[in-house]
Amino acid sequence: MRTGRARSWTLLALGVSLALLALPGSAAAETFTGKTAQGKQVLIETTPNRELRKATWRWSTKDCDRPGVTLRTQFTRLRTPKRSRPGYFKATGVYRVEFTDSTVRFEVSSIGRQRGQRRWSGTFRARAFVALNDGGRVECKLRRIDWTAKLSAARARGPAQQSRRLGSGPDSSAG
Repeated sequence: MRTGRARSWTLLALGVSLALLALPGSAAAETFTGKTAQGKQVLIETTPNRELRKATWRWSTKDCDRPGVTLRTQFTRLRTPKRSRPGYFKATGVYRVEFTDSTVRFEVSSIGRQRGQRRWSGTFRARAFVALNDGGRVECKLRRIDWTAKLSAARARGPAQQSRRLGSGPDSSAG
């Protein structure tokens, strides 16, 4: 025969167990894919606790300080957010790429927020300082562009396979 106190503990344990069953299971790392306002690809990968693991943007700009210069489609990957918490990140990076006719130093930044369970959105900016092999210098800017990304059906694939789909380009791990 149980006492009133033992019955209370049993009911409490049962209540806690039911409450835990009602909570969603532990989150998994997720992948979100989408586009920038330029119509170019965005890929956001999060950790199981919804913090940014890696973000990749494709972008281009014609806003250069020398007429006729265009910075063709680039691809930027940031892995080290300056600030990150579940559902939010602020990421910056600086990286250098050598081309056949120039060396380019890129400065990039993005802010993103999770908008519900299935979507992220934010802004992306970039500046490129181009040192031409002939001694000339050009600065190009990508003014703020918006981006959105939705939960991807491709999230079951591993991160290496997803990155490979994007093609080749600079990889900034700087933070």
